[in-house]
Amino acid sequence: MGTIQLVIISITFLASLPSQAQGCLSENDCCNRSRILTFEAHFRDSKPSPLSMAPSATDSAMDCQASSRGPVARRSISPWRYKKDFDATRYPQNLWHASCSCEHCLSFHSSGRQNLRTYNTLEVKGNSVIIQHNTIVFYRHECPGRHGWFYLQPRNYLVNVSCACVVPMHSS
Repeated sequence: MGTIQLVIISITFLASLPSQAQGCLSENDCCNRSRILTFEAHFRDSKPSPLSMAPSATDSAMDCQASSRGPVARRSISPWRYKKDFDATRYPQNLWHASCSCEHCLSFHSSGRQNLRTYNTLEVKGNSVIIQHNTIVFYRHECPGRHGWFYLQPRNYLVNVSCACVVPMHSS
């Protein structure tokens, strides 16, 4: 992501911050704990995004299969599951990372009843790969020499959002 894009995204995001948290973005402009807690509540109370969904399944031998019902992550020929990434000093504190359930893509050949089909045959001509998205998160840091006062540092953060089936790369 280019510097100009990062600046535009940062300005847009900062404009949407609650007024109580604006001004807490450098160690020269610190905020007390109550202003930081207001910022934290903004993330907790905002609508969930696709990146903050609950996991669709737990790890099991059955993960490498797709079904004709359920969420997109389970219907894909490159299915995935979500794993929680928690950091108490980051806002948002909870992020969900996709993890591909299969090394290869699933074939469209199915088994099961007409109204519920299961796909579990691997198609070795395709690979499952992670799709990533860069987003901005904020890390809370205590201000030097000011116990109980904090600032928020914006940083780029790469999130695994889903998986896709792709043609394998061949070296020439």
